[in-house]
Amino acid sequence: MLLLSVALCVLLGVAHTVAEPGDIVQYENCAVLSSRFNFTLSWSIIGDSIFFKTSANAGGYISFGFTGTSEVPKRTTPMYSTNVGLRFGDAYVIGYLTSGPSTYQCYYGCVLDIYMKSGPPNVIAQDNISDARNVSVTFDASTKLMGAQFSRLLNTNQPTQDYPFNLTAPMIVQWAVSKVNAPNGTIANIPKHSTYNAARGEDPTYGTVNINFGLPSSCVKDTTPSLGGYTSPNGDFTASWVPTADGKAINITMSALTLGYVSLGLSATGPFMKANSDTFVGWVVNGSCFLLDQISTSYAIPATDTQNDLTIISCSEAAGRTTLTFTRLLVTGDTNDTAISNSDLFMLWAYGPNDGNKSTYAKHTAFGSSIVNFLGTKNSSNTTSSSSLPLANNSATFPITTTIPQYASTTGNFSAWWTIDPVNNSITLTLVGRTSGWVSIGFSSTQFMSPSDMVVGWVSDTNGAVTLIDSWSPDYDQPRADTALNGTSDTVLVLASQRAGNTTLVFTRPLSTRDVYDINITSQPLYLTYALGASDGFGDIYAKHYEVGAALINFSVTNGSAIYIPPTPSSPDTNATNAMNISSALANSTPKYVSPNNDFKVWWSVNTSDASIQFTMWAAAAGWLSLGFGQTDLMTNADVYVVSYVCCVVLCGVLCVC
Repeated sequence: MLLLSVALCVLLGVAHTVAEPGDIVQYENCAVLSSRFNFTLSWSIIGDSIFFKTSANAGGYISFGFTGTSEVPKRTTPMYSTNVGLRFGDAYVIGYLTSGPSTYQCYYGCVLDIYMKSGPPNVIAQDNISDARNVSVTFDASTKLMGAQFSRLLNTNQPTQDYPFNLTAPMIVQWAVSKVNAPNGTIANIPKHSTYNAARGEDPTYGTVNINFGLPSSCVKDTTPSLGGYTSPNGDFTASWVPTADGKAINITMSALTLGYVSLGLSATGPFMKANSDTFVGWVVNGSCFLLDQISTSYAIPATDTQNDLTIISCSEAAGRTTLTFTRLLVTGDTNDTAISNSDLFMLWAYGPNDGNKSTYAKHTAFGSSIVNFLGTKNSSNTTSSSSLPLANNSATFPITTTIPQYASTTGNFSAWWTIDPVNNSITLTLVGRTSGWVSIGFSSTQFMSPSDMVVGWVSDTNGAVTLIDSWSPDYDQPRADTALNGTSDTVLVLASQRAGNTTLVFTRPLSTRDVYDINITSQPLYLTYALGASDGFGDIYAKHYEVGAALINFSVTNGSAIYIPPTPSSPDTNATNAMNISSALANSTPKYVSPNNDFKVWWSVNTSDASIQFTMWAAAAGWLSLGFGQTDLMTNADVYVVSYVCCVVLCGVLCVC
């Protein structure tokens, strides 16, 4: 970060003029350095020079500097670099002194050209030759707006003090602001930039932004066409996109609530990693952008594409979020890339808590998917014509929903009612999901997705057409329609609606069918599973769920009702209690590992006398826990222990209390 200890006014060779109104050139590009301080940087390239205009509501001096992405020191050495003699190619400090005379006659404002040498200790010094030309500085005391215009050569031929501009790759722009100016024109009396406390929610007073000065940039968001954008249900991931003016490329911005990596994938075949997903993965290290063009054909780490079709525009880490903006052609000609056209695509997203390393990175901690149209309005069109699909009745009433549901999720986002007709051997179910996307219900002998008999449905956002799919889930990919497996569709839609953010589906199915891809509903308990998706599907394909749940249900075929069976409390177990006592000392100590969301903790203690290790696990869950060991962060080829006892379980090399 730019820790300034330099003079703000004119020393030998510092350019200064009386501030004049109006722009000295027409500025074609602009980037926001800090939205909190309205800190913007505009520029135009004319001949062999670059012209700058900058301003910020700081109250004191403002500053910005440049360096290249390959010369950034590690986070542990924020002030200097040991492998180069230059920290900032050029840092410009802009100040305005309202009282005088000062030692160096800087009455009207100045732009100080400085550079930083390697250390420790770091050395900040004034350039031997100031490269700031055509300088104009302004300060509005009422708004505390400090501003300046000046120009410099793209390449000053001063490699030890200036950094040449590379118009083909991003450069790191570091910025800082101060609420106070210098008391006089001596280097020792120039204050450090203002500080902030992130824990108290204070806004940063310094930071970094990556800018490619050779690409067009605007501080005004282009709302034509915004084409929607995407925000995850929890708001932890966002994506936006704008086609370029020539209609040949698209600028994509992806942002996630992490200081690790962010990824976005495109697929025309399904919302899964293995569905030939064209994947973009990026992270930021000390202001440097890292972006990979990859292809995913399995659930392992995607492979790096041999042809890189991505160009970084900018990246940043701010307020706990990582954001990257890049551009790519709509049609790249690369067989590993998904072409972008005016049609629906599956968009997959994920992020992890740590930065990557070259072409590898750890398993994601959050992920999701949606259906988007990057060049128009999302169609969510079905393979069948809309005229052949039933339409929702959004004004319909559902009297049964005024009664207590036979099942309601703990989140309050899903409810189910049903009535059984033993004469006609059928059951009618009413499902209400708090979503404008898809809703599903499943029947299974286990509480897991596979194997499971599922019914999935949604109401089209565009034309109100209702899709209802009788499905079978043989694995953990998207369930398949029964008809696609040569089975039969045994559900009959009764009514559907979508209003006030809720989707309601009413359908009937036989209690017993002759379809091998259905599970018969009898008086024996079955697990009822449910899932919710954030968006509609198209055809029989839809994006991954964002919420799931399960409960054991006893459907009674004799009295037309059903009984919810809560989990049976377990009696105290002496062995488990002893295990808890054994591990209590560990549990009261600092965990050896804590998950990023603080919902899983592990302690361990090694016993050298018998060559064993004791583990204590804790999780914010009432179900099962697992702990695994492997050479990679993948599930494959891992040594995994799974426990389902609701207590703190001790593992002694092998599972000894469960």
